[in-house]
Amino acid sequence: MEHLPGNPVGIIGELRGNKRVAKIAEFGLQLLKAVYDLHYLGIVHRDIKPENVGLYQNSILVLYDLGLARIFTELSGQIRKPRCMCGMRGTDEWASLSAELGRDQVS
Repeated sequence: MEHLPGNPVGIIGELRGNKRVAKIAEFGLQLLKAVYDLHYLGIVHRDIKPENVGLYQNSILVLYDLGLARIFTELSGQIRKPRCMCGMRGTDEWASLSAELGRDQVS
């Protein structure tokens, strides 16, 4: 994958007023669509944070680093059973409560 030099947080920080609000909404919707698309495919990302979001041509948000992603559906379409315990994965300050407690992050 090519390197994406754009940073959504940096672009938002440069804007003020209504332009800032509009750009936050635009990027937020793009991020939700990316997560929706992954979930539609039966994949949970498990490491969404600013460092894993880039920009293509300064306007298209890209969610990357699927290293901690997990397929949460079986080939039949049924939801996989959660694992009993798993070690902490990801970045502490962005971790979910399930990750903090050592539970499967898909349950």
